[in-house]
Amino acid sequence: MVAKSKRAKKTEKDLRAERFAGAMILVKESGVSLARAAALFGVTKTSLQRRTSKKVPVDAKAGRKHLLSQAEEKGLIEVTLYQSKRGICMTDGELRILARKIALSKGVPAPALLPSERWPACFVKRHRDRLTRKRSQILDIKL
Repeated sequence: MVAKSKRAKKTEKDLRAERFAGAMILVKESGVSLARAAALFGVTKTSLQRRTSKKVPVDAKAGRKHLLSQAEEKGLIEVTLYQSKRGICMTDGELRILARKIALSKGVPAPALLPSERWPACFVKRHRDRLTRKRSQILDIKL
């Protein structure tokens, strides 16, 4: 069995999103039928129909749903970067509280507790191009 690299998986995801986007444009602008557009772009007709009728978000994937959308996560990144520029590092607890407030403000039924303890680590891992996790260092003056 040949293992696929992480890069190959990432490009497959990107290609899938591009295929759906192309098929949706063809259906909306050219008036091509759903079945024909699905066949041309290699996507399923039902998935394309759900995305064009806006029953499902365009970037939807199978599996567990994320607590925050991509736009909301981008906003959370901006808040984190703004805080770090001011010299204030956000703890995992603060990040979890902020994520819960965002989820509750949009009316999503968030879990009774905060997001899990692993959520901040997974969040940083998803956005490793912009965020890193570091431990703070206590500096004391030697007498």
